[in-house]
Amino acid sequence: MKGHIQITEVAPRDGFQILPRRIPLAEKITLIEKLIRAGCEEIEAASFVSPKWVLQMADSAEICKAFAGRRETELTYLVPNLRGAQLAVEAGARQLFVTTSASDKHSRENLNQTIEEVLAGAKEIARLAYAHGVTCTASIAAAFGYSPDPHGVSREQVCSMAKTLADAGFSALTLCDTSGEADPDGIAFLCDATACAVDLPLGVHLHQAGGIEYANALAALQSGVRIFEAAVGGLGGCPYIKKAKGNIATETLARMFHAMGYETGIDLKKLEECAARAKALQAAYGTPACADNCAAQ
Repeated sequence: MKGHIQITEVAPRDGFQILPRRIPLAEKITLIEKLIRAGCEEIEAASFVSPKWVLQMADSAEICKAFAGRRETELTYLVPNLRGAQLAVEAGARQLFVTTSASDKHSRENLNQTIEEVLAGAKEIARLAYAHGVTCTASIAAAFGYSPDPHGVSREQVCSMAKTLADAGFSALTLCDTSGEADPDGIAFLCDATACAVDLPLGVHLHQAGGIEYANALAALQSGVRIFEAAVGGLGGCPYIKKAKGNIATETLARMFHAMGYETGIDLKKLEECAARAKALQAAYGTPACADNCAAQ
């Protein structure tokens, strides 16, 4: 084997967050259990955000408590602010992650804060996490570009943010192609530059782009990246980007890496079953929210 690649499964959080109808807690727990049995080493299980903004994540504490004490898979939880981090720690989370954005426009749209404000909050979250012995990682959204931003996204901005996050004590960093605009050359260029700027394990988060996402994954691999975020069934998308497509599909990405001689620890057959279940949940709960009460009107 050529070596090990970690695929972080994001469907339970990133894949479900944009669905308009609440998925029952039991269904979410069942999918996470199946992903664990499929060999996923790390899973984004939920996010501690206000239900006012993301109703789908209202049961995050229950999910966290349901898997408390489990060690065969690392479950990680998105926390957008200090309060979310406090709630996650209280629920028993052992790993948190914070998302930032390299585009000020996207940061304001997605996080309702400037880049500087988000980074200041990230430092507070890191201090809280490590005071409780909790691992904390970070991601930079829109790292490979965000066309709605007239100011663009520069390599210097991404590297500067990476240094700030590294200095704050984050243990790993993910660069995100949030809007699906990256190309292989851009992936390689930024991954190389970021790796030179900070000494942290580096990952990429890729979105569907008509197949280009797999060429992007290969470019990241050739740049030394060994952490990839993906979603079974290609679920996901950004709620603040019109016509946003889903994430790169875990089952196809894992199959590609296995064919190349890399090891992921994932059972492809079991993963395909997870993908089928995730797609079924998307079909069942991806209809408009009004479908729940149409009969009463």
